[in-house]
Amino acid sequence: MLSQNVTTDNEDVTFREWVDNSGGIEQAAALLGEKPRTVRSWYECRRRPRSESAEKIIRISGHQVDYAGLYGPVEALKEPAR
Repeated sequence: MLSQNVTTDNEDVTFREWVDNSGGIEQAAALLGEKPRTVRSWYECRRRPRSESAEKIIRISGHQVDYAGLYGPVEALKEPAR
């Protein structure tokens, strides 16, 4: 059985960092109960997790990933280069 909390310290990380620290997309998808292609789309910032999925990510990550860690990188990609 997979652990519900992969991380236990309180250091904030981005979703991508959490996925990498969890063993990659396949492992993160298994922990989250999601399809690997769904997690990959979030990881590559092609799609955003819906609110229910975001809450699950925050809970499963032991609150290391927060809303800024989920949505901040997507918003940064939209900002025009200076």
